[in-house]
Amino acid sequence: MGLKRIVFFLSGSFPEGNASNSRIKAHALALMEAGHSVSLVYKWASSFNNEGVNSETNGIWQGIPFRYITNNNKRPSNLTGKMRQSVISTFRGIQYFVSKNKEFDCCYFYSPDLVTSWHLILLSKIYNKKTVFEQTELKSSNTDKRTNAQKLLLFFDILDEHIAHVLCDHQVVISHNLYNNYKSHFKENRITLIPIVVDLKRFKNDSIKKENLIGYLGSFGAKDGVEGILNAFAMAQNVRPELRLRLMGHCLDINVVESWIKHRNLTDVVELTGLVLYNHVPTLLEECELLIMNRVNTKYAHYGSPTKLAEYLASAVPSIFTNVGDVTHYVTNGKDVTIIPPENDEALASAILDRFAFRAKYDNIGAEGRLTCERVFSHRIQLKKLDEIFSNL
Repeated sequence: MGLKRIVFFLSGSFPEGNASNSRIKAHALALMEAGHSVSLVYKWASSFNNEGVNSETNGIWQGIPFRYITNNNKRPSNLTGKMRQSVISTFRGIQYFVSKNKEFDCCYFYSPDLVTSWHLILLSKIYNKKTVFEQTELKSSNTDKRTNAQKLLLFFDILDEHIAHVLCDHQVVISHNLYNNYKSHFKENRITLIPIVVDLKRFKNDSIKKENLIGYLGSFGAKDGVEGILNAFAMAQNVRPELRLRLMGHCLDINVVESWIKHRNLTDVVELTGLVLYNHVPTLLEECELLIMNRVNTKYAHYGSPTKLAEYLASAVPSIFTNVGDVTHYVTNGKDVTIIPPENDEALASAILDRFAFRAKYDNIGAEGRLTCERVFSHRIQLKKLDEIFSNL
């Protein structure tokens, strides 16, 4: 029992980053509020920071120290550069663990895998550190574009999923499907479901609306159904030419998205924001009159749980969600959100038009969504579980 000194080992970009970045910040802030000490150690950066928005390789964010093991906060674009950075990360990770191990009690591995984290997991055993793994997706279920190298990684993904219970003291998962996948390997007191979380202090609900503006926030990945959003928006825009669409977030294949927009003659009515800073997310969402989450019907999508679901609700903007993953565990169609079948562009277009035909009804739905978020997804409520995990390790 008691307070712990916790080091997070992960990959990604910080202090600015993608959706997982918001979850990490919520975790770290909640643990610090509970009295634990937290530091973040990044094995390497993600492509998110290719534009150089993060300038420091070591620093402190809201009292939380962070560092990049490689002393480089950018991710090389070529395979040779990535492999070189991975080797450097491995050796410097070992050096860090050996030299700093007396400064922490517990290791938190966020989305770990054997290929890139084996040395740190092994050292946590050698130095008798308590370990917590968090999984936010089922990597083995992502079968898109499997090259020979990816098929080899698939073998390790499957191996990870079957031996995680041997390697960690506790497992955290983000969705019910992930919980059901892992629970047969873990005793009940060694696995915890912590759904998506949001720091509600960020969302003031006081931004000025931009009339007829529809929004999407995300990574533009295959699972996010952005092309379907454009299809549905084009249908709705034919009926209501005043509608506008804002696509928010860092996109690796922006040229592809731009070609989709141009092909549908939507260039003048679609805004691409590009990379969005953490503090700008609430305003950009709250300015919209409708938000869309169009997750597709794949096994990989069903195992995840997108942060945008909680952020949309926190913004009090009426939202449309496809019925994928944990959606119906937390929200109800017609009460706090609108739920439609996945991969159904016509249903999405119809829901868009309904929002602007029945404004008062949907404004009430948005307000109810905010109340649901306060009850279910507040990081202070959910991360009490995380405090209990570490206090009892």
